[in-house]
Amino acid sequence: IVSMVDVAVAMPKSGVTSFDDTRKRDVTVGAGQATSTSAIYARALNVYAGSRFKIVTGYSGTAEILLAAERGEVDVNGGESLPTIIVQNPEWLKGKAVLLFQSGLKRHAQLPKVPTMTELATREEGKRVMGVLAGTAEVGRSILTTPGVPPERLAALRTAFQAMLKDPEFVAATEKRKVMVDPATGEQVEAITRDTMKLPKDTVDALKRVMQN
Repeated sequence: IVSMVDVAVAMPKSGVTSFDDTRKRDVTVGAGQATSTSAIYARALNVYAGSRFKIVTGYSGTAEILLAAERGEVDVNGGESLPTIIVQNPEWLKGKAVLLFQSGLKRHAQLPKVPTMTELATREEGKRVMGVLAGTAEVGRSILTTPGVPPERLAALRTAFQAMLKDPEFVAATEKRKVMVDPATGEQVEAITRDTMKLPKDTVDALKRVMQN
């Protein structure tokens, strides 16, 4: 029920004011491993959007990367989740940091001026690759059931789930905890999964190149 939209964040001391700056000079981005999302995003944008990200790996997680960005060790925290920002650093959404891009299929309602990776891609292959990476953000933290569930039972579960999202007690509890709820229907998430499973071979090969170190 929560889309895990990742956001690339540049602190003011980095001097980075927009994504276009990453096309003009080398910009360091912190990452845990070469296969972490922030590293994958940076490589994909280097290939398909003309950025000049230099990936610095070895950090233990986003908290450590954020500290590194605040100290000036790296310019960009390349994969902070929007739900975490809302709870821990809401001032970033009000201009206290520069948000370079977001990973969703479309611009999130809370990030209307932040471009998606798909928008930044300059050629069609790149838009397809970015679209697949963005699909993982849209699926987010979905709730699953087991294979082979009878259709009528699946329909009942989906109906009950949507009803829960409108329940006043549920809404009040999420607001009290500042938990971001960004629901989609089961049909919408299933459609993203099915489209991903039908990707053409050239797109799959391009994805493998981006995801490899």
